Amino acid sequence: MTNDKLQPGLPVVEVDQAFPLMTTDSVARPTTGSGTGDQSPVVSAAIRDVLGWRPRVQDPKAFTAALTASFELSTFEDHVVTKYVPRGVAVQADLGGVTGGQASLYLRAKAAHEQITRMLDSLQPLRTDADPQDCEAYRTLVRDSVRRIVTEFGREGGPRVPLVDSAFGVLTGFNPTTTGGSVGSPPASGFSRFVAAIRPRTSVGSGPTTVPAAVAEIDPDSVPGQLGALRDRFGLDDDHVNTVDEEKQRTSFWTLVELVTDLQRSWALRRTDFTLGAGSGFLGTDLVQISRLLAAASEQVDEFEAVLDSVLVSGAERQTVILDRGTGLTLDDLTQWLRVFVTEDGPNIIRDTGRDGLVSTFTPTAIDLLVTLRDKLVRRLIPCGSSGCAGGCHCGSRGKVTCIPLGCCTPLPPGMYSGRVKIAVSTLCGLIERLTAKAIRIGRFSGVVLLDLAVMPFEDDTQALGQDFVRVEVRGLHLRPTYVPAFVTGGEQPFDLSTLVLPLQGSASGDDDHLSGIFQRGALPDSLQQLLTDAGGRGILLAASEVPLAIVDGELGRLVQGPSVTTWPRLRPAYDVDPDGAPDAWSEIPPNQRFVPQSPVDPLEPEPADDDCLDDCDDDCEDCGCGCHGFQVAHSALARFRAILADKDVQERARKLADDWPELRELADSRFVKTLRSDELQDLLTAVDVANARRTEDEVVEERAERAEAKVERRIEDLEIRAEVALQAALRARKELERAKELAKPREPEPDQEAEVEAVPQEPAPFLAVANQLKATSPAKRTAKKTAARKTAAKTVAKTVAKKTAGSRGRRS
Repeated sequence: MTNDKLQPGLPVVEVDQAFPLMTTDSVARPTTGSGTGDQSPVVSAAIRDVLGWRPRVQDPKAFTAALTASFELSTFEDHVVTKYVPRGVAVQADLGGVTGGQASLYLRAKAAHEQITRMLDSLQPLRTDADPQDCEAYRTLVRDSVRRIVTEFGREGGPRVPLVDSAFGVLTGFNPTTTGGSVGSPPASGFSRFVAAIRPRTSVGSGPTTVPAAVAEIDPDSVPGQLGALRDRFGLDDDHVNTVDEEKQRTSFWTLVELVTDLQRSWALRRTDFTLGAGSGFLGTDLVQISRLLAAASEQVDEFEAVLDSVLVSGAERQTVILDRGTGLTLDDLTQWLRVFVTEDGPNIIRDTGRDGLVSTFTPTAIDLLVTLRDKLVRRLIPCGSSGCAGGCHCGSRGKVTCIPLGCCTPLPPGMYSGRVKIAVSTLCGLIERLTAKAIRIGRFSGVVLLDLAVMPFEDDTQALGQDFVRVEVRGLHLRPTYVPAFVTGGEQPFDLSTLVLPLQGSASGDDDHLSGIFQRGALPDSLQQLLTDAGGRGILLAASEVPLAIVDGELGRLVQGPSVTTWPRLRPAYDVDPDGAPDAWSEIPPNQRFVPQSPVDPLEPEPADDDCLDDCDDDCEDCGCGCHGFQVAHSALARFRAILADKDVQERARKLADDWPELRELADSRFVKTLRSDELQDLLTAVDVANARRTEDEVVEERAERAEAKVERRIEDLEIRAEVALQAALRARKELERAKELAKPREPEPDQEAEVEAVPQEPAPFLAVANQLKATSPAKRTAKKTAARKTAAKTVAKTVAKKTAGSRGRRS
């Protein structure tokens, strides 16, 4: 496309007619050549159809793997029997397969399928009026649906989510909800340049789709769908059970339903792993999908070269077409780079180095290819290929005639501006983009979770060097020694490492749970510098989500996390939170407070509102008789009235009408209209509205205070009741103690030994035990007891002395 209107050009509609028609197939397409021609395309097509694998002469290991996967060998009567297993699609059998959670689902589904089939065949109708044809029809429907689910679970590349949802839906009424995570957007921990490269895929006015989560139905007596119809046709419910044999039939149906719903529950848990959500999936399944994209991209490269040949851009000329004069990149260099990557380097990297090679080499190369292809070729051929044109051209260029530049000074060969070349290069760019999106989902380590950030300034003597430095420590989970903390000053997603504030060289260190580094204070974000200034010479501690923080892998040189960090979710105090006394800011939280992670706050019961007038204005305000919303309505009506008067069209039409109607001009100049236009009336209504809102808030506060006071009074009453109960228990205990003492007394006591017992008056003590206190005995009795005690002590001492003397004499003898 050219901006020079004087340069000759041809409409695109006529361009394709000016070039030869494409009558030859591409290199990768199977042909029906004669016996004297090249038979390699025919052989390649046959191998691909039989083995489900794209032939590569330089890779015999992949051929062996595909051959092993397509033919099963077994021994029968001392000889080997070969069984061919047809493969539905062409996949790289050596890169991935059915692994991880998909293999677990497939194995469980196969085992359940055998039991379900056996139970289905053994079911007999319990209804006396059952139609045999209907029963057999639903038996077949359930069997086919279960077989479809098992086959889909074993599909290479992962099961198709809509198909499995549909199969479970017709079986049990499975209906996934919309409570899952978002899909379609690249993760924050991915490569930043890919974010800019992938964004044009989003259509205008659309947002990221949602991965729904599912809820399984497990009740056999109420399960809908084909299982419910099977139950009704056979009469497998409690009303038709009379004997033990009939009960066995119903038990078999229950077991069948539980097997299906158990698979459904497992599918609901693993469902999002087979979508395009970031950070989910299994390596084997993703590698199969990557191998398909690599094969499709390889074929599209062949198609692209064939299209270039058809528009008179030969292979020799492609070596002279310079796409980037800064690096000297030619069209042939870009084409060969794409071909080698999708056919040789990419598969070899994944097969030989696994996840490490995919993260460190495959994905960065795919991103560089995508960015180079889009910037150096696609945007030169399709200048209007912006994000708005991804879902259809909305930039205003539709309907315009696009001309091809002609002459000897065109930047690219004229044939490259043809419609067929634009279609081919757009398709190739789309495949590389999908390949990059699939590869970027795969990571080597767990996602980084950042907790908090500590910034500590050094002593003031560092200012002698003309610089002021601070030490930054970041705490988190899943960190690595090669990670380096950094800051984002622009507030947006960084597109390369040059836009980040990195620590001083050699000052960064880290381990599994913390990173540290020394930064120049003046290079930090403005908000962080302001906090340091307010803190004086002290350090500050912040949540990681409050700072534009990024994490860089120093080994690979790529962005791991940033700037929207993943923080510890849903922190709450470990104790029970009082909703009326909870802190509103970080400064109100007491020090050394312990928090519980990943535990949502208990839901609060809604407070009853008896006064409907405390609610906001709605459609029911017309029936409100208290007039509490009238000020808001008047304020809104005044604003609308003034906006109407300020409209120029209204003023112009009113001026024309006033020329023929003098009374209207007098009305416009009246004091009433001037008052409506004045700011004093608006200020008055605003003040009244504020006063009314303050009154409403005061009423709400008073209502809450009354409820709190009533709650306290109920608590006091409860405590008083408990105290009364404790007092009564104490009195009963005292009476029991007195009765026990009376029973323990001698039956005929002497008159002089009787003790007068007098109870001490009690004082009401709700929470203390009441003890019985006895009156002291007479002085004569106390004297007699003391005399008896002295005599007993003297006898004891005499006996002890006599024993010691006898012992000493025995030792002397």
